[in-house]
Amino acid sequence: VRDLMVDVFDFLWEWRRPLFEGRPHVAYPLARRAYESLSLLSICAQDSSFAAKWDEGKQIKNHEIRMALAKAPMPESEVALKDLYKFFSLAAHPNRDMIPFRYLGEGNSFVLGSIGMPDLVFITDHCENLVKMWFWFTAASSLSFRDTIGKVDKSHSTDYLKTVAEAKDVISWRSGISAELHEKIQF
Repeated sequence: VRDLMVDVFDFLWEWRRPLFEGRPHVAYPLARRAYESLSLLSICAQDSSFAAKWDEGKQIKNHEIRMALAKAPMPESEVALKDLYKFFSLAAHPNRDMIPFRYLGEGNSFVLGSIGMPDLVFITDHCENLVKMWFWFTAASSLSFRDTIGKVDKSHSTDYLKTVAEAKDVISWRSGISAELHEKIQF
């Protein structure tokens, strides 16, 4: 669990840099790696049989993890997990849907990197998912180390739940203006 926590943290931390630099296409593979490690961390923290398989070096498929997380003591919605996986996989591999929309300097065959205005819709979608992933990471980590955390910080659970409620309000607000963003941004 500790090794997976470190892996998740590294990829969540690095995900934000290309995102805030307006390069969401570079953020996708980092986001997907964070998602896959976090899914595995979450099920290992809740089901020791998965932790044992992981420790033995056995491969655990993402679909298997999603199904197990839906039935875990602290379940995750299988539909929501599948939607996250789909979002993170969108541009993690080369495909004709995403590569043409990287703003490579239309009409300029010498541009090698992204230029121009970052796509507000992509950036806000990533930000929303990044917030969700940090909260999920905190919950999975807290579950694994709840006894130790409880000895040191008695208010951790209360503070966490209060912050989750605030984050849900922000995400709800952001989802509410999503249609407006799509209308304002011309592709």
